Amino acid sequence: MANAHVKNLKIGDAIRVKRGLMTAISLVYAGMPNENVFSLVVSTTAGHMGMGYNLYFPASQRQLEVGGTSVSVDSVSPTSIQLALHRR
Repeated sequence: MANAHVKNLKIGDAIRVKRGLMTAISLVYAGMPNENVFSLVVSTTAGHMGMGYNLYFPASQRQLEVGGTSVSVDSVSPTSIQLALHRR
């Protein structure tokens, strides 16, 4: 996919996945609770209100979709993750 945006995130770093007129969806890397699982926080805002929730994935998972955006996990470690966002 030609329009991939690659980003390295450390724990607590965020990347915006989708942006609307007054809304946004971001991913925050939350680390690895154990050697087989990594966690991403999905943070959604609408105006001045927001919410967030954790998603847990097997460390071997390389493809996921958030907010209509395909995300490839290139590498993951306890302190960082490398993601490629494929926006449509």
